[in-house]
Amino acid sequence: MKKLIMLSLLLQILIAPIAIYATTADTAEIRNLPEYTGSIDDPELTVVNDSTNYIIVCVKGKYYVIKK
Repeated sequence: MKKLIMLSLLLQILIAPIAIYATTADTAEIRNLPEYTGSIDDPELTVVNDSTNYIIVCVKGKYYVIKK
């Protein structure tokens, strides 16, 4: 039982830096997207990600960001 607990703690330590990098990479990609200025009611608009500060949408195969 003690070995299992130690193994799970070791795995959590090894996975933590990967999770931190994943969140910072996500915010870097948002800066590169152009801002969408069209209507939100457009039928071709698809919401990809809805966050607290922004919405990422796909319109005609291109990705845009809408800041809240």
